[in-house]
Amino acid sequence: ALAALQENAPDAELVGVDAASLPFRDGAFDVVISSDVIEHLPHIEQHVTEVARVLAPGGLYLLKTPNRVAADVYYRLRGLHDAYFWHPSMLSPREARDLFARHGFRARILPQPRLTNAQLAKLPGPRLLRPLAARAPLAWLPAPLRPHLEIVARKPVEQPDATPKSLRFTGERVLPGLPEMRVTYLQSLAAYEFALGFASGQRVLDCGCGEGYGSALLAETAAEVVGLDRDARVVEFAAAKYALSDRLRFIASDAERLPFDDGAFDLITCFQVLEHLHDARSFLREARRVLAPGGALLLTTPNVLVAGERPNPHHVHDYRPDELQALLHTVFDAVEIRGVFGSERVNQYRANNDRIVQRLLRLDPLGLHRRVPKRLLEPLHIGLTRLVRRRLNAGSDSAVTAITTADFPIHSESVNAAIDLIGIARR
Repeated sequence: ALAALQENAPDAELVGVDAASLPFRDGAFDVVISSDVIEHLPHIEQHVTEVARVLAPGGLYLLKTPNRVAADVYYRLRGLHDAYFWHPSMLSPREARDLFARHGFRARILPQPRLTNAQLAKLPGPRLLRPLAARAPLAWLPAPLRPHLEIVARKPVEQPDATPKSLRFTGERVLPGLPEMRVTYLQSLAAYEFALGFASGQRVLDCGCGEGYGSALLAETAAEVVGLDRDARVVEFAAAKYALSDRLRFIASDAERLPFDDGAFDLITCFQVLEHLHDARSFLREARRVLAPGGALLLTTPNVLVAGERPNPHHVHDYRPDELQALLHTVFDAVEIRGVFGSERVNQYRANNDRIVQRLLRLDPLGLHRRVPKRLLEPLHIGLTRLVRRRLNAGSDSAVTAITTADFPIHSESVNAAIDLIGIARR
């Protein structure tokens, strides 16, 4: 396809990319255009997040996509029962407006003046009626009855800061919209994409859901998803942004005292949470209790053999692979340990990060940072982490934007060298 495009548009720069992971810097474009694309995307929330990132303030996203309401009728009339296999993300007018509102856009659906040639070709009934249909004005039709939605979505010139304080940069909570967190977000997202293989048609509990992007992804295939976080303000933010489906809800609660009946879930995900828990065994016992027979717990945690023993005021305990396996075996019989690894691009990014950190540590030859009280260490840690990430991104912007979730393969070989550990425990 790119070869054909290159022939037709020799002066254009053409790249093959994933629409849910765009390899461009933040604010790179004033206009993004897509025609009959988003209905084919399995992860439409990620796509709009990426479009919002690469658009400059005030930029426009112009798109055309089938109207789900009209398409449902058409597919039934034509007996096309596999339509949603090819079009997993069709939107109604209301769903389209809600989608863009969640990502900070102001969206307007334009009237379609007449049927396109492609739409005329698909009309059921006698061909003789098509010339008449071609002249029929459609602009007067209400949006739910139009065959396609033509949308102009504008990114605000100034993004309102409606984020609760607990969802601002800490270096720990993963925030999709922050440039400093891009690589960490993709690393976390790779774990959620791995979990999709377990979530289809299942009842899922996402412990430590944070901003909610992972719960929303799981809800695309799961029968039900409950996102749980201990911070009520974070839960309120996640619910307002993502919980627009009856399959997804968010609650505030403690992971060590889960407010659910025995056997309530088929799958529990708990990503980058274990290292923060004061009583990890209590959480594991609770997880086993609320899992149905045959259910699975998937968790991730940093591998201390790779991350090192750096003081992190947010972590209670960091785990080695054998240590994590032994902990899970105290509650579960069937346990498997895998790892999240990095590609050459990711490993180079991490090496650059380590070099900057080591330069900073040389400014403290006596190791006084290890003796700083936690209440003082936390803001110091947050500030230095953000400084390191910004400096790192400024020096390797193109390398950072080229990283995708594919740069974080997951497997069970040589787990001692994994960036993160994945524990899979079955009831």
